[in-house]
Order: sequence, then C-alpha cells, then structure tokens
Amino acid sequence: MKILTYGSALVAAIAAVPALASGDGGGCGFWLTDCPLPTYPLYLNENDTRGNLLMLLGDQQRHSLPFTLPADPLNERDKALFSLMHLPQPDEVEDPALREQLGKRLAAYDPSLPPLLEHYAGRDSLYGHAISNSLSSVSAFLDALEQSEVPAPERTPLLRSRLLILGQQESPAPASGMSSAALEWQGYLQAARHFYEDRFEEARAGFAALQQAKAPWVAESATYMVMRTEINLAMKEAKDEYGDQDVARSDKEALRRAMAQGQAYLAAYPQGRYASSTKGLFRRIQWMAGDLGALRDAYDEAMATRQPLPALEALVNEIDLTLLSGDAYRQQAVYQDSAQPALLFVNALRGLRPAYERPRDWQDAQLDDAIAQLQKTGNTEQAAYLKAYILLLDKQFEQVLTLPSPGQEDATLAFSHQMLRIWAWQGMKAFDKAEQALMALVTSPLGQAQQAFVENVLADHWVRTGNTAAIFQPGSPITQLRIRAAVLKQEAEPALLRQQASQGPSAAERQIALHTLLVRDLIASDAATFLQDLALIPADHKEATPPADAPWQPVPNGDVRLSAFQWRGEETPQGYHCRDLAQTLGTLVQRPDDGHALNCLGEYLRSRKPHIDLWQGSEMIWGLAQDERPTSPSRLALYQAVMANPKAEPEDKSYALYRAIQCYAPSGYNSCDSQEIPKRTRQAWFNTLKQRYGNSVWARSLKYYW
Repeated sequence: MKILTYGSALVAAIAAVPALASGDGGGCGFWLTDCPLPTYPLYLNENDTRGNLLMLLGDQQRHSLPFTLPADPLNERDKALFSLMHLPQPDEVEDPALREQLGKRLAAYDPSLPPLLEHYAGRDSLYGHAISNSLSSVSAFLDALEQSEVPAPERTPLLRSRLLILGQQESPAPASGMSSAALEWQGYLQAARHFYEDRFEEARAGFAALQQAKAPWVAESATYMVMRTEINLAMKEAKDEYGDQDVARSDKEALRRAMAQGQAYLAAYPQGRYASSTKGLFRRIQWMAGDLGALRDAYDEAMATRQPLPALEALVNEIDLTLLSGDAYRQQAVYQDSAQPALLFVNALRGLRPAYERPRDWQDAQLDDAIAQLQKTGNTEQAAYLKAYILLLDKQFEQVLTLPSPGQEDATLAFSHQMLRIWAWQGMKAFDKAEQALMALVTSPLGQAQQAFVENVLADHWVRTGNTAAIFQPGSPITQLRIRAAVLKQEAEPALLRQQASQGPSAAERQIALHTLLVRDLIASDAATFLQDLALIPADHKEATPPADAPWQPVPNGDVRLSAFQWRGEETPQGYHCRDLAQTLGTLVQRPDDGHALNCLGEYLRSRKPHIDLWQGSEMIWGLAQDERPTSPSRLALYQAVMANPKAEPEDKSYALYRAIQCYAPSGYNSCDSQEIPKRTRQAWFNTLKQRYGNSVWARSLKYYW
C-alpha cells in the first residue's frame, strides 16, 4: 500500500476538515431538532462556530454535551459520530397531556369551553410574536385567574375569550355589568387580541392602561407586554426591497421606548416572572439598534450565568445569529478590542479558515492582536492554543511541540492541544511518537465523542503508515463501526476483506467486508475468485427490510446488501436469454472471451448495480482520503471485449453494440463506467450496428446515438 506523505496532507486535512458543509451558514441554519450540528469534539477552525462556542461554555459550566453517538458502536451506522444534537427548549415542546389536563380544568367551569381547544392548531403552527399564544400561556392565564379576586361566575366568559384568541376566532362583544376586577382581565385580553392580530398601536394603549391594575398578574403582564409591543412596532415598517424584515431599518425611537419599558419592568419586578425574558429582549433590542458593544457586554453577563444545557444551546444560537454571523463578524474590532475572551477565541478560530486565495481569513496582525488580548485577560491557555494552531498550519511542527500544554481544567482545550501535538509529530514524520501518544490517549479517560475521534485519528494514522491491518487485530482500540467500515471500503486489500468477512466482530462488519470483497472481485474481473468468495455468504443470511407500516424508511446496512449478488437473469430484454450469475461466471471461468456470458454479466451489472458506496457512513470521518480505485465494475468494458472479439457470434456482437451505445443514453454521459468515448467513435458503433447487423432486433430498435 502506498504510504502517504504527512506534511502537506496533514495540514490540508486540518485546514479544510472533510465532510463539513461550510462551517457556518450551511446545513442546519436554525439548528433544528432533527438536524444535528456537525462538530468535531475539539477546537478546530472548520467546526461550526456554534459548536466551538458551546464546547467552550459547556466546559466552563461543567455540562456534558449532547454529541450524537450510536448506542452500540459495533452495529449502528445511522448516526453521525461527531454532531451536536439540538435540545428542545421548554417552550418548544408542548406536553401532549397538557391539552387533556387543560380540558378537564375548563370543563369544571363550563362544558362548552373544552371544545374550543380544538381550534388550536398546535405549537408548530406558531411563529414570530404569536409564539406565546399557546396552551402553556392559556394554562398560566387560568392559574392566575384562579388566584385572583374575579368572582367565579365571571371567570367563564374570560376563559372563553382567551380560548377564542388561542384558536384565532372572533370574540363576541364583552359582557356588560362585569365587576371592576373582571374588567381589568377583560381589558388585558382585548389588548392581547390586538397584539396577536398585529394591531400594535391599540395593543400598546391597552397594555399601558393596565400597568397599575389592582390584579398583580394583570399589572405585571401588561407592563411586560408594553415592551414586547414596542419591539414589534419597531419592526412594523422595517422592510427591504423584497418585503422581508430588515433590522437595520427598525424604528430606533420605538426601540428606545422598548428598552426604557423593560428597565421599568425590572425596577418594579426584579424577580418577576418575565425577568429572564426581559433581559433576553434587551439583547434583541441592542441587536436591532446596531449597538454591538452593548450587545457584547450583555452576552458577557449571560455567558457567565450558569444555566441548563438547552438554555445554553439557545444562547449560543442567539449569539451566532446576532453577533458572530453576517455583517457583525466583519466588525472584528468588536472582539479584538473587547474583554470578552470566549467570543474572541471562537472568532479567531474562524479567522484561521482559508479564504479565497489566502491561507487564512485573518491577517497575521489580527491574529497577533487576538492572542495578545487573550493573554491580557488571563486566558493564556487559549492564547497558547491559537499560537500552536497557527504554527501547525504553517508547518512549523517543532515549534508546536515547544509550547506548554494546558492543564486539565478545560477538558476540551487540553484534549485539543494534545491533538495538535500528535499532528505535529506526524508532520515531522515522527510516526512512532505520534502512535505512542495516540495509543496512550485512546486508553485514557475521555468523553465518548473524544474517544471516537482518537479512534478515527489512530485509524487514519495506521492507514497512512501502511499498517491498515492493525485496525482489525483482536483487541484493537478502533471499535467504532463507522470508522472500520470506511477503512474496509476505501483501503482494505482482498486478503484483509476476506479475513473480516469471516472473522469480523459483528454481523454488520462481516457483511460490509464481504460485500466490498465481492465488488472488488467483480472490478478485477476475477470470476473464479468471486465464485469462491460468494460461498462466504451465510446460508441463513436475511436482508433487513423496512417496517411494514413505513416502507420508505431506509434499512440498516442498505448500502451493503448481499442480495445484490443474487441474480437469475431478471430484467434482461426479451430475446436475449441469460442464465443466473453463478452459471454466467462459471462460463467465463472456462471461456473468458465468451461473448454471450460477457453480455450477460453486463446485464447483471445493469440490473443490480453492485458498487462500493463510499458516501454511506463516511460523514465526518477524519482523514482517510478517498481511494482512487474504481468503486464499481465496468459494464462498457465487457461490451468492448465482445465487440473486439472476431470469434463472437453476430447476435452477441449486435447486442454488445446496442448496449455500448445505450451507455450514453439519453444525456450523452457515460453511465457504464468512467471512460470518455469520443462521439465519432459512438457514431461508428451506431453505423456498424445499422449496416452490419441491420436485421437484428437490436439494430431495428435503436434509432439514435448520443
């Protein structure tokens, strides 16, 4: 096996990490629940910035981050090894039991109330400022109403009004003769209806009039809602030329009023039920107003506050949207002149990404300023890591090793620095030292994602140094099937594939190895060996099938189905009979130039399309540069062999010509292999078919060449 040179290959791998869409802005734009965030478990320039920041804050707050990892590393390949899951916020998931519980409580007031819940389309239908018009807000309204002085008989019409707002239905005229206590609540509901109907001026007036209400809940909620209304007024006319909202065009006076109102709320209710939300809205106001300095300071306070992991994810997402992405990122002075080291550190990591024709986005002076600022604020280990990273990218491997390693206080930073040192040894071609360090690291206490990453780098190291077989030795530390499968498909020689097909530690690995082996036999045109290897398919092997109620679902190991090697001549055109695959290959063992058998092998390849799928399971695999060997047998080469054989029967020659021409139908691109056959040659094939074999069914059925 060819041993790759580490210098340029290593740096290229670090500078442009494989399998990441674009670092930021690609893939999961909003980090959806079902769309994980690709992130290697160490600080890298090509990690999504949200991933780097979440790892940094997660370590500071002692959180174990939600990397997606298979429960059984030997048998699952359906989850990416290195991705962070989005954890739903409490207000993003509606308890299925809440509707039923609310219905029972409402029925105690009036049996006509629960049916009104049917008009509510569910939380997924809510967006924008209407996000708070939910079952949980109705439940909170009911809780507060039950603790109020509103007489019991008057609560029913108030609840009906609230449910009609929830279901976006028209409300009847307010009931007359209500008590003063009930009128406050009715006024609040009227203002809320205006708010959800985008009638913000009326909503503001209604909420403002209730800030001194006698009912504590009404007064507090109205005070808070004045702020929310002012924010929405600020954006009411902020549109760009396409009609989309543009925060740069927001009404700055309305934003000023919103900020003042929020400050008034916190002064009146410092521990209020909306205090946390109000502080979050302050950050929104600062963003909309373009006050990035104040926004940075607000995030400084927020990042220093310990919070549950879902809330921390939401904060990181928000910081990325408002401060780290888009135009804000270009204002690099916001970070370099600041005392906010977390944002400076992750922003500098992004500055190490290649940009256009430059080796990195930030200039040397910008990086030097960032390192100096981190040192000035006491973040010497982060500064040292950036310095080591730059040296590694500049191939100054010896100098990387002279920098001190950080302590274990920041687990991710310490792990990241260890990996830089290993890559520096590899860059120096000190492979023994690199391997010793990897072997020590892979057996040390690590998180699951870091453990999988070290396995991946060790596997890559063994492949690059010509020791691929070590990955599959008994007791090998490489346990992740996704990594082992990638090596089997891309790097393993037939002897190793044959070994793992019979001795692999799991049924899945044995299937992967055997499928790859059989395809390699076909690519090598080794019919005799294929037939021998075909006997390795277990007699009791059964293909996985999708669930009966969900036939569209992918099946486990669907990329290595052994049924691909079962063929009885199906899908061969009428008039050209083929025996099964084993008999066809048996004929080729006896007569390698048999035209009919070669054509029938082509029919098998056309029907079953056996190939090595290098994409399945390869997402986020580190290194392992794609093998240059073909991944599927050449069907066109079979037809060419028949066409060139003067002893081939006319029927077989005409069929080979017909199929060779069809390889380019209808796009003009070759679908049978990677050959680029000139159009004039394909025209000659067509003319030969028409002139020499014009009476054949294949010549008569073919009207064009492509």
